[in-house]
Amino acid sequence: MRSYRKSIWAGSFMSLMISASAGLFCSLILTALSALVIYFFLGDMRTVKYFSAGAIMVGGYVGSLICGRHRRRRGAFEGAVCGSVMYFFLTVCSLIVTGGFIGLKKLLLLLLAGAAGGAVGVNMKRPKNLRD
Repeated sequence: MRSYRKSIWAGSFMSLMISASAGLFCSLILTALSALVIYFFLGDMRTVKYFSAGAIMVGGYVGSLICGRHRRRRGAFEGAVCGSVMYFFLTVCSLIVTGGFIGLKKLLLLLLAGAAGGAVGVNMKRPKNLRD
């Protein structure tokens, strides 16, 4: 007889932390790649805000997609919550590094991208090794 273990995705706190961490990691990688593109190819600092907004949106989308795909419930709401958690982490990092808050535009970007990613993730195919 198999022993029953709950999945890590069954608890909402841990699943939100994992998916927000994945989204932040994706944003970090995209920010580093965009910095390389700006430095080596563009050389124009006016495009930094567009690249950073794109990296934040993609990170929020990916993190919420992971959350929605594995949690399989309340996709848009939990995606928006995942975006809010990412915004909280970014605000704390900004307070530590620069001593100031980040703008509310980034919160709106993360909320919208998170809601879209969560809704898409819930409607995707169920992962093979997912235990409830």
